[in-house]
Amino acid sequence: MPADLHIHSNASDGILSPSEIVKIAKKTGLSAISITDHDSINGLEEAITESKKNDLNFIPGIELSSESEEYDLHILGYFIDYHSKQLKEFLKDLQNKRELRAKKIVNRLKKAGIKIEYEQVAKQSHGESIGRPHLARTLVELGYASSFQEAFRLFLGREKSYYVKKYVISPEKVIEVLINAKAVPVLAHPFSGNNIRFIQPLVKIGLMGIEVYHPSHSNFMINELIRIADGYGLIKTGGTDFHGNYSIINPKIKIKNIGDITVNDDVVEQLSEKAKELRK
Repeated sequence: MPADLHIHSNASDGILSPSEIVKIAKKTGLSAISITDHDSINGLEEAITESKKNDLNFIPGIELSSESEEYDLHILGYFIDYHSKQLKEFLKDLQNKRELRAKKIVNRLKKAGIKIEYEQVAKQSHGESIGRPHLARTLVELGYASSFQEAFRLFLGREKSYYVKKYVISPEKVIEVLINAKAVPVLAHPFSGNNIRFIQPLVKIGLMGIEVYHPSHSNFMINELIRIADGYGLIKTGGTDFHGNYSIINPKIKIKNIGDITVNDDVVEQLSEKAKELRK
């Protein structure tokens, strides 16, 4: 039975609630899903409750990012202990820094004559983890951009003067946080930003899997990632990276709906076994 292991809800930068995602997954015929919101576990309880009602196997997940001048590296964590006090404190600090960053971007936009308020952006996030996608949606609603992609191209891209760097977290710290929370660390979309080059050093510090199947990966990339994963004994995961009506990776990528990219149940079992080892 198929499983989609990379989905985002409106607890971060997706457009659907966790309950809506679960219902769609069940209707689509999936056996398992994982909601992996950016820097947020706030949608997991709702998803678990709804999954039990729909007899759907749900894997608690998260997606954490590590950024520098050279890379923007995302690491997924599966079967995360979302009750962990240490994890909650880490995420609270991270979300405070996200809010500060969004406020700085808003101030830069306002200085340029754009009539935008932080409260409008915060409303887009439903009180959850704030990111550039929420700024993009606000700019579209206010008429400063015709689409999510145009908002990034005109205002929010790295090369724009309005851009504010994220709080930098090292890959070592991200993997440490995930392992301490008993989560299985998996490198997301490794060909994004040529992050394939980080696989070997990440394996040395605890990486346990790589996302082989992703909307941004060609058949050549998939085959290369299979080869690398087999060479290091890594779990080969995959999913749609569903956010809603846009691609967070590349605006040219055709949008995939929940269940369009899946892995088999044996991948879920491999992740489960690794998570059990972390809990010993």
